[in-house]
Amino acid sequence: AVFRLYDRDGSGYLSAFELRQALNSAGYRLNNHILNILVHRYGTKEGLIHFDDFIMCAVRLKTMIGQGHYSLEDELLLV
Repeated sequence: AVFRLYDRDGSGYLSAFELRQALNSAGYRLNNHILNILVHRYGTKEGLIHFDDFIMCAVRLKTMIGQGHYSLEDELLLV
């Protein structure tokens, strides 16, 4: 539901801007550096996030934050 809400153009992908909005609505406040890492890790070469990758990204964030990983940047770069 969140993905479709922020995929305003109906492309089936989220841009970095749309990804930030979707994650913000889920309670994740990410700085630009972390957002760029997520887009690089989970996005296409064009920086677009497909639904399946959005789910993996959200689950990874929830898991890392739930486990108390304070170095989110280091954790994301290891994947």
